[in-house]
Amino acid sequence: MTGSVRKHLNGDAVPVHVRDPPLAQFRQVRQMLHHLLSGGVRRSEVIGAHLRINCFVAEMLFECDHFHDPLTRSEANGDELRENRSLANDARPLIVTAQLDDASQRYFDGLRKQHFPPERNHLSAHLTMFHALPGDAVVEIRTVLAAAARRDSSVPARICGLRFLGSGVAFNVHSPELERIREAIGSGFKGGLTAQDRQTWRPHITVQNKVSREIAAELLASLQRDFRPWAISIQGIDLWRYDGGPWEFASPFHFGTRETCTGLA
Repeated sequence: MTGSVRKHLNGDAVPVHVRDPPLAQFRQVRQMLHHLLSGGVRRSEVIGAHLRINCFVAEMLFECDHFHDPLTRSEANGDELRENRSLANDARPLIVTAQLDDASQRYFDGLRKQHFPPERNHLSAHLTMFHALPGDAVVEIRTVLAAAARRDSSVPARICGLRFLGSGVAFNVHSPELERIREAIGSGFKGGLTAQDRQTWRPHITVQNKVSREIAAELLASLQRDFRPWAISIQGIDLWRYDGGPWEFASPFHFGTRETCTGLA
């Protein structure tokens, strides 16, 4: 395949030559990012553009005719490419959660084990960022999450209050930085977001659910008695498959590792 492919970013046409090697493509679109930075664009727009750029490069690697060139195939990791193709045929919804620091995970797991009905407690404590992303877009989603994780450190957050769920109790989480990351991730999949994921995000960690209103109100009063806000740390992002009840772990994306995006050289 010859010629070029054009994608529009903030109104600008970006030519990408299909026969360029993947790393050259990546550098070319990264130049566009630097152009945006020098043009006084808002930080949230730059983050969103960065994620869309990485998603675009993944599309070039996995969908364009150049991918089938024998020389290109010999440079790629065949096992990983076959795995990505297999994953793309799985239509089960994808769930995205924030990785809690170890101490926080143990604490909330303990509360959940203590107060959740045992027959309903199929999951560890979790902070859900997206409830149901399209399962057949897993290659693009993994690339976007890997790009979002390319940062130098963990994300600060605070447990800022308690929430009554009617049939349970949750802890509210406040983290403007994590909210910006979620917004940037979601900007690349707006057409594929469910109504639930399009709603205003109210991050929380549920420690009790599926109980009577009276039992939930009793736990809420007990936890409120000595509650004081405290700091936690978000260590990365986890990707899961929804399997009709239990979740199947798919991929971790740790903050601070500077790992290369899935499928990129």
